[in-house]
Amino acid sequence: QRLERRAARGAAEAEATQEALLARLAEAESRHDSERALARGAAEASAQQAARRAEEAAADAAREARCALEAEAARLRREAAAAELTHRSLERELSRVKAQAEEAARAQSELHEGKIRSRDAQLATARRERNALLAALRTEQRANAASAAAAEAPAAPATPQPRQAGGRAA
Repeated sequence: QRLERRAARGAAEAEATQEALLARLAEAESRHDSERALARGAAEASAQQAARRAEEAAADAAREARCALEAEAARLRREAAAAELTHRSLERELSRVKAQAEEAARAQSELHEGKIRSRDAQLATARRERNALLAALRTEQRANAASAAAAEAPAAPATPQPRQAGGRAA
């Protein structure tokens, strides 16, 4: 768009230059008419030739300016087309990089989720083993307590217990 505006501005400048040259040409012709009224004959032929030359020079200058502006506009259009191609290429590259980043993030997430599942399974196994060991420990402690109580029980009756009425020990 910027290039098109620049080209349009150049074309407008060329037209303005051409109009200015045409205005100058009209002014020259006006002067020529007044001179012709004063000096007919040889002066008239000379003025016509000068006017034609001025008109031709103005037209040539306008054509050259217009050609230069058209060439500039064409160059700017080519640059704009190349910039558009580069822009599209960069957009495709950005999309590709984003897709790769999303895929890498997804793969990383899957890897971490797999590790978490593995660790959860290991933790569950460790908890089962711990619970089994604690149960075995409790069973062992009960057995030890029972055997310790059995070992102490015969030694305790060695001291006589006072009897109460009715023949029972207190």
